[in-house]
Amino acid sequence: MRWGANHDGTRQLLDALLERPTPALNVVTFGGSALPREIAVAVDLLAVHHVETSTALLDSLFAITAADASILTVEDNEVRRIASELKLEHADYIAVRQQYLS
Repeated sequence: MRWGANHDGTRQLLDALLERPTPALNVVTFGGSALPREIAVAVDLLAVHHVETSTALLDSLFAITAADASILTVEDNEVRRIASELKLEHADYIAVRQQYLS
């Protein structure tokens, strides 16, 4: 599935994250309350999906900008701005961009 993992893949990833070694604390404190470790795992899972989904979005944007066989500087700058707003690492942006450079 292009825009994220399927249900089985998500379940497998969540299971793997729950089984990995963690620091001595198995709870997360938030506002003075102890939350289950699964909350921290869910945050990790969301971060993984965020990068996958955001890079897929960049891939689509670059496909559109490169449709005329070139990417104008103004187009490249706009895609870079979007990547920045998505809080993607510059390396992720460059990796997607490389696929569309001649």
